Amino acid sequence: MSFSEFSALAVSEESEAKARVTDAALKLFSAQGFPNVSVRDIMNACGLTAGALYAHYKSKEELLFKLIMNGHLRLQSRLEAMYHLPGTPPVRLARLCFVQSLFQLHNLELARVSTSEFRYLPDAFKQELNVVRTKMTTYFDDTLQQGVDKGVFNIPRFAPVRMAIFASANTAPQWFEPGGPMSAEEVAKTHADTTLRIVMTTNAGANRIQALVLDSLIELQGGWEAVLAKLDKGEAASAEAGKPADGQG
Repeated sequence: MSFSEFSALAVSEESEAKARVTDAALKLFSAQGFPNVSVRDIMNACGLTAGALYAHYKSKEELLFKLIMNGHLRLQSRLEAMYHLPGTPPVRLARLCFVQSLFQLHNLELARVSTSEFRYLPDAFKQELNVVRTKMTTYFDDTLQQGVDKGVFNIPRFAPVRMAIFASANTAPQWFEPGGPMSAEEVAKTHADTTLRIVMTTNAGANRIQALVLDSLIELQGGWEAVLAKLDKGEAASAEAGKPADGQG
């Protein structure tokens, strides 16, 4: 075996070990809660020694941070892509809400950990995550402002509305079960529909609101689905190469 082949094999084995650690940690944090999971629990679950964790993460807290940051960056990239697609403010808002909710429901363990275990992170890690969270809220705030300017949204104050939008998307993973009475897509469409009903001016009418949702999720479906497929493909390629999708070591 040549040196280059040996080096490639070592990198592959190291990446596989890191993936086993993060996968095991995510499942345990989601099922038991961060404070109730020890480093030994994680290593027993993935069949490795503690050295495999500390080779990639300085602490259990950093491992939790990297898990949540990875999810935040993946969601942020999707929301950014949706925000920049053409469309009226109602169409853009419905699209943002749908993709936000669908991402959470397609990544249940990650969504649950990001929501419920964030509080256990040191302040420095929270501040880094809040930078990404602020970027995500900007897409919604800008869209809401555009709707107000065009006279299609009636929103006295943005913050409570945005908080309600995010709360709805973040709590759905706590009760959603795959194979249940509603699919992830149906829950996401309901989230988008409900949001538009909250923000639309009263003279828009329920039928008009429903039509706007359909415009976003059906008429423009090919466009935004292609964008999401490209993002998914890029993440899959990064994972295959052993490189984290968030670009962090």
